[in-house]
Amino acid sequence: MHQDWEGFVHGDNECLGRLYRPMFRPLLLIAIHFLKDKDKAHDIVQEIFLKIIDTQLSERQEKWNNIRDIEAFLAVMVRCKCLETLKTEKNRNRLLTENFHPETHTNFDFYFEKTHLDTCIDRLPLKEQALIRLHLEGYKNQEIAEIHTMSEKTVKNRLSLSRSKLAGLWKNLIIIVLWGMK
Repeated sequence: MHQDWEGFVHGDNECLGRLYRPMFRPLLLIAIHFLKDKDKAHDIVQEIFLKIIDTQLSERQEKWNNIRDIEAFLAVMVRCKCLETLKTEKNRNRLLTENFHPETHTNFDFYFEKTHLDTCIDRLPLKEQALIRLHLEGYKNQEIAEIHTMSEKTVKNRLSLSRSKLAGLWKNLIIIVLWGMK
């Protein structure tokens, strides 16, 4: 196993394939332990191997040349990715629920505000709608960039412009709504 790792670090990608076969199941079990979901765990292990194989040769040699316990190294990578995934899911759930306070909002108020926000979002160009909706679901800029195959900086800039447009649309909509209530 150590020979295959050294071969991979020095540029032979086929060596990683020989590591993948015996390591996949143990790494999958680690991911299942953390995530409690076989499909998500499967995706995590595959992502780890894809990330490893996509690493530039110079970076491989610089970072991974001295690794002697490959199993432990891969297990730590899987564990960290699982914990990051759990944290992201927790943040998404928090973002979806943190602005709703039952003591200050009725279900009607929440529905009314959500409907108006959706109306404003629908007025944006389609690409901006997609970015804003992912952002509101709790996706990080890097995740949105990967989904839309653009740079993280582009996502950040487009989200900033979209939020500005949304703020203007929201103000206009509220004025119209309040005017109609007179």
